[in-house]
Amino acid sequence: MSRNALLRRRQNAVTERPEVKAAELCLRAKRALAQGNLNAAQDAYVAVLGLGVEDADTLNNLAAIYDKKHVKAEEVLDLLKRAFELAPEGEAIRRNYLGALNKRLNVLERAGRYREALPLFLRRVEIEPDLARAQRALGYCYSRIGQNEIAIKHYTRAINLDPNNPAYYNDLGLACFELRLLAEAKGAFQQVLELEPKSLVAFIHLGLLANLMGVMGVAVNMMRRALEVDPNSVEAHNNLALFLRERGEAEESRRHYLEALRLDLHRATVFSGYLLSLNDDSSADPAWVASEHRRFNALVAQQNRRMSPRSADPERKLRIGYLSPDFRAHSVAYFMAPLLEAHDRNVVEVTCYASGYMEDGMTARIRKGADRWRKVFRMSNDDLAALIQEDEIDVLVELSGHTGDNRLIMLAERVAPVQVTYLGYPNTTGLANMDYRITDAIADPEGGADGWHTEKLLRMDGGFLAYSPPVAAEDAPVAELPAMKNQYITFGSFNNLAKLNNGVLEIWATILGKIPDSRLLLKARGLRDEGVKKRVLDALVVHGKVDETRVRLLAHEREKVNHLKVYDQVDLALDTFPYNGTTTTCEAMWMGVPVLTLEGNRHAGRVGTSLLSRVGLSDFVAKDSADYIEKAVAWAGRIAELAELRSGLRSRLVASPLMDAGRLARGLESAYRQAWQDYLQISAAKPTQ
Repeated sequence: MSRNALLRRRQNAVTERPEVKAAELCLRAKRALAQGNLNAAQDAYVAVLGLGVEDADTLNNLAAIYDKKHVKAEEVLDLLKRAFELAPEGEAIRRNYLGALNKRLNVLERAGRYREALPLFLRRVEIEPDLARAQRALGYCYSRIGQNEIAIKHYTRAINLDPNNPAYYNDLGLACFELRLLAEAKGAFQQVLELEPKSLVAFIHLGLLANLMGVMGVAVNMMRRALEVDPNSVEAHNNLALFLRERGEAEESRRHYLEALRLDLHRATVFSGYLLSLNDDSSADPAWVASEHRRFNALVAQQNRRMSPRSADPERKLRIGYLSPDFRAHSVAYFMAPLLEAHDRNVVEVTCYASGYMEDGMTARIRKGADRWRKVFRMSNDDLAALIQEDEIDVLVELSGHTGDNRLIMLAERVAPVQVTYLGYPNTTGLANMDYRITDAIADPEGGADGWHTEKLLRMDGGFLAYSPPVAAEDAPVAELPAMKNQYITFGSFNNLAKLNNGVLEIWATILGKIPDSRLLLKARGLRDEGVKKRVLDALVVHGKVDETRVRLLAHEREKVNHLKVYDQVDLALDTFPYNGTTTTCEAMWMGVPVLTLEGNRHAGRVGTSLLSRVGLSDFVAKDSADYIEKAVAWAGRIAELAELRSGLRSRLVASPLMDAGRLARGLESAYRQAWQDYLQISAAKPTQ
């Protein structure tokens, strides 16, 4: 080989080296950028990376081009991440990387995709550990995915870096509130007021805290102070309406619900609270209440989600999902636990979606009764819908209705082939996409009730409920009838105050007036509050000129067994109307105490009739208020019969359909099967797209 040929070969080898070729391409890219030719610059930088050359400036510049062209947002973040790892000291690269992180985080936050956002929040804090707002944002992300213990650490770091920012104390207080660290939450919210004396959120959150602690007068006062700061606060009006309802002040509660809706008609949580309150109103026509529920569908209905394919076998094992925030020591749980345990696993496979935060011994029992357990607290509606579809649920049963923390917005867009509402709410959801509601022929007689529902009513033979007492109370002894010793009868009611309307109190006062030596024992969470106690006592005095000494008002008992032992002091329980008790009625009967109910004209007012009928206690069902009073007076004179009934009521309850979970499970499984087969038939009849 000649000397010149050898030289040319060496020169070609140099120019073909990746580093040299990359340098030439970078120069070409810079010239293109100077001429405003982004596409040519992009092609050159992409070619550099294609050579396997990792250069921080190349990565940074290509990211800048994509950003200017508003394309490949996720690739921009990846390019800048790689650039930053190569040159963490580069100020421009650091600034661009943080900017891309923030932009991506904004997108994920708006979509509620906090689990996906967590690694990016962690990365930002790693880069800027001494930036208070970065620590706070990371804490908030942890809160949104239900990891409040970790959130508290980052909120505390944010406060240490910026101790005069009230927002950080508010976030800390909310995380402590979720964990029921009540003293710490109160201290944090009070610090917000120290820094910002007219803080709307501080008054609202102190009100929520007071309500949780049962100090209802303080809770109401805090919401009123919040409204002094901002008379148009939807949240303050909504919470005040809720608190007033829980105090039994229905008229004032309704006024604030309506004001909240006037300010924001599209706030679904407010509308749900308003609808729940309609069940308390004895003057409300059921048809009108139904029409109000249908308005909710117009508020939340969107385009249906596309259903993932399912096996169209009409006889295969069905996948049933139960969705609730109340898989804990809650009224819903005392009926769900025995049902789950009784399901035939050859017929159904059960998945429970637990959307609440609190867990306890009842949670463990319910979890054991499920084939699959999904903890979905703080999961966005879209993510939860995707999970339900991934689990290929055939029949999804929601257990909340319009009570707190419901997922009706998600269900309005359909997440399962068959959707059912059950147990937790005494009325229609109003949703067009809610296919069925579980009930029975006594609670919802055929005829008028069907027209009041958007759902098709599935009536269970033997009743729509199966009760199981708390484990701690299974062996609690039934006490002797207290009237045998006292020589006077004690009526009692342990229903919540929202059900104790003026009409109920007036009739109870009349009963006490007709039986001069009788007593009344009321027990409810809000009766720790002196203002609430005064309202109840004043109503009884006004309506029946009842001596206050004949009325005992007791507050909430933390331990369930202690709560039930108070029934040892009650001879006959009085049900509320038009919103009957459910769990309270079952608990009373478990402790040997019969319940006097008034049969109403809608589900909420007929549950008592349904429950008592299953146990053979129809003699305790009154047809109207006069009959209710007459029966109460009559039973007060039949002490020996009450004593005999008390001694055998628990065994009678155990032997009844009301505690036959197998009966209910078979009925529901049959109903689910029919609903599934109807779905397949309707789907097959639809024209293919």
